[in-house]
Amino acid sequence: MKNPRWYLRWLIFLCLFSCEKPTIDASLPLTQQLDQYLTFLQDKKQFHAVVLIAKGQDVLLQKGYGLASDETKRSMQRQTVLDIGSVTKQFTAAGIMRLVDLKKLTVEDKVGQYFPELPADKAAITVHQLLTHRSGLPSDFAEDLDKLTPTAALHHIVMAKLVAKPGEKYAYSNTGYALLGLLIERLTGQTYFQFMRRSVFAPTKLNSTGFYGDDYKGDLYFTGYFNQTRTNYSQLDSSVYYGNTLANGGILSTVGDMYTWFQAITGTFLSSDSRNKLFTDYGDEYGYGWSVSQTRHGTFINHNGGGLGGNAFVGFYPDQQLTVIILSNRIEYRTLFGVPVSVSLPADEAAKQVLDNLLDGNFSRLPNRTLPPSQW
Repeated sequence: MKNPRWYLRWLIFLCLFSCEKPTIDASLPLTQQLDQYLTFLQDKKQFHAVVLIAKGQDVLLQKGYGLASDETKRSMQRQTVLDIGSVTKQFTAAGIMRLVDLKKLTVEDKVGQYFPELPADKAAITVHQLLTHRSGLPSDFAEDLDKLTPTAALHHIVMAKLVAKPGEKYAYSNTGYALLGLLIERLTGQTYFQFMRRSVFAPTKLNSTGFYGDDYKGDLYFTGYFNQTRTNYSQLDSSVYYGNTLANGGILSTVGDMYTWFQAITGTFLSSDSRNKLFTDYGDEYGYGWSVSQTRHGTFINHNGGGLGGNAFVGFYPDQQLTVIILSNRIEYRTLFGVPVSVSLPADEAAKQVLDNLLDGNFSRLPNRTLPPSQW
């Protein structure tokens, strides 16, 4: 039998090590308090990310923490380009609403009028249902890096079995957003990538935003780690339709560009009617490419993303004019028999806690791990 005193000492040691709390000097300016907190996460909790925090029109903090590359030991920089995963959906939604403003379609339109090859069970799906994840289409229709043509991607969607009748219930669907990407192509005669570059990125001055496989040089260095394995983005081709990332993932960006995007999308990039539609909760705490919920701090508009080698979070409290953008090059998603058992989303987890800490004036609290639920 083990010595109970030794065992107790070991438990106390583990608790002291794992339960260490940040000590923040409340007399410091807010920017320095934020930096102290995030530096603690970097030094004690292996936090690797770029962070931007803004209040109103003032950027309080924009800084990199941790490593951009484990191999070269290069530090995160404010210009580091990172994978935003499903945050891509808000770009696709904005692209659709841009076309609505140009009278190319309405959100009430049925997709069958643009895709006559769709079977009857899918032809009646509306654009609104695609945008709000109420189309009934399944979550996924291919593997993330399956190389597909537009025709092949549409064929996969045509053959996909519905998980519910259109409009019946909310079911998060990457497939639905892929169909929105193909709809953009049908309406414009451009590839999804061309349209986004010309009609979304360029007019909003997103100069460091692109897609998997784009050639980033100089300080715009990026890499990522999925389940601690390096993602080699340099082997990807920006002209290829990568299966399950089409129009629902696949965008790379910086925190600076994402803040510029936030200003554009809450500003005059779209008509007021289209802008309001993006941020309306249609009954499932989801708008058009954005989550919309009510919290103890008020309305919270946000979206997270898990990419091939990273995790992203963009969120804001409109009443408090408080915005947090965190892009990380780490993500963990482990399953057992198809069921998630270990999930770590560092950008998502840190951003939500930073927002709560800011609004409560309490920087002693650490983020919570997604699965299994535990404190960092």
